[in-house]
Amino acid sequence: MIERGVQCAQVWLDTPGEIPLWWELAQTRKTFPVGDCQDAFEAGFLLRIQQRLSGVSPSPNQS
Repeated sequence: MIERGVQCAQVWLDTPGEIPLWWELAQTRKTFPVGDCQDAFEAGFLLRIQQRLSGVSPSPNQS
């Protein structure tokens, strides 16, 4: 599930558009079962955003 969050964030980063980051996170998070699945998705999503802000490329198994 963390991987799905990483992938979702990467797609957002790679796709120029009008959708705000918070909206993408909130709407996609709703598609997962409440609890650990949502938490894991969110952790992966935020991990990728943090990596980008820190100037870190995703590892090959995260893209």
